[in-house]
Amino acid sequence: MTSIMRLQSDTSVLVVVLVLCGELDLSEQSRLRILVGSTVTAAVEADAEGIVVDLSRLTFTDATGLNALAQLAAGAGRHGLPVTLAATPPLMERLLHLVRLHDLFEHAPTLAAARRSTGSRTRARVPEVQPASVQECGPR
Repeated sequence: MTSIMRLQSDTSVLVVVLVLCGELDLSEQSRLRILVGSTVTAAVEADAEGIVVDLSRLTFTDATGLNALAQLAAGAGRHGLPVTLAATPPLMERLLHLVRLHDLFEHAPTLAAARRSTGSRTRARVPEVQPASVQECGPR
């Protein structure tokens, strides 16, 4: 798994965007745990309106990935932050329904739509933030 976490803003909203790429499986469990904690911390410290998870580059997940998403929703929920899943692959969508996690999240068909639907406070632009432990996704 390669991933990137960044703060993104426009003139109306500040969100933390987590892009997940490749495969989320047991071999990534430790990194996922750190990534979930870092994402929630970044959102709280930035006073973000919410967290958006871009799943458009996800190719596979097992229970480890589903658990990480559930932990993200729980951590964000403790701070009153919504988590929106963007561009969820059809198989992942089906899995979320089967294990009854679908309703923990807001859903959007694209990253742009997710960013538009999250929050409403006027915010200043912020620089992109990439924690040292997080690597960038490869080319599309």
